[in-house]
Amino acid sequence: MKKIFSVVIITLITFGFSISLYPITLGASSIVKKPKFTRTQTIFSDNEILDAANSSYKYPVHFYKQKLEGSIYYENERNHEQQIWTELCTDDKAQALEWSEKHNRESSVQRDLVKERKTEKYFEFKRVNPKRPTDIILSRVHRCSYIDRTQFNRAVNGSMLGVFNKRPTTRKVKNLIEYLWFVHNYNSASNKVLTSFTTNQNSFVQHVLYELKTVGGDFGTCDEITLVESIYTVQKESGEITLASQKNIRTIDGRCYDGDA
Repeated sequence: MKKIFSVVIITLITFGFSISLYPITLGASSIVKKPKFTRTQTIFSDNEILDAANSSYKYPVHFYKQKLEGSIYYENERNHEQQIWTELCTDDKAQALEWSEKHNRESSVQRDLVKERKTEKYFEFKRVNPKRPTDIILSRVHRCSYIDRTQFNRAVNGSMLGVFNKRPTTRKVKNLIEYLWFVHNYNSASNKVLTSFTTNQNSFVQHVLYELKTVGGDFGTCDEITLVESIYTVQKESGEITLASQKNIRTIDGRCYDGDA
C-alpha cells in the first residue's frame, strides 16, 4: 500500500500568500535523478519532462539566483477600483525607505527594520516580525536606473513588462529576464525552467525560456505538466521589455494518486 502525504507550499505573491496542497507519494520511486539539458535545447522527451518535474531540479546551473533571507515583497501602488497595480521605482534611497515604512505602518504586522542594502537592481529593507523572528520580509524597491516597471500593470497582465535602462547586451538581457522570473517563482515548486538562452537581433535582444508548469493532481487523478515556450524581447533603442509570445507546447500526465491512503 502506498503512503500518500500532503505537502503545503506557501508562495509569497505581491499582495499576500497563496497556499497550494499537493499529495506526494513517498517511497523508493519518489527519488528521481535531476535531468541535464543542453544550453539551447528546445525539444524535450516525456521522460526528461517527468524527471525535471518530479525531482529537485529547478533551473539550469548558471541561471540567475539569490540566497534569500526572507520572502520578497516589491513595494507597489494599487487602486482596486481602477484596476491599477504597479511596482514602484526610484534611485533615491530615502524615497525607497519612505515607501517601505509606509507599507509597514499599514500592514497588519509591523516588522522591525534590521538591515538595509543596495544593489544594481533594487533597494532592500529586511524587516523581521519581533513576535515571530522567522517571519521575515525583504521589502524591495526597483532602481529606475536598472528597470522601470511603472508602465507594467500587474492587475491586467499585459505583454509590456517594463523598461530596461541598461544597454541591452545579450548577457545583460539574459540576467534581466532570469531575474524577473526568479523573483516571482523562487518559492513555487510547480514552476521550473528547462533552458534559458538569448539571441541578438537587429533592433532587439530576444530571450527564450522553456518552462514547466505543474498543476498538482488530487486523489484519483494525475499531475498535469505543461511545457511552455516563453519569448521575451528587449528593444535596443527604447529598452522596452515585452513578453512577445507564450505558448503551451504540450501537456502530459505526471504522478498519479490512487485512493488508497
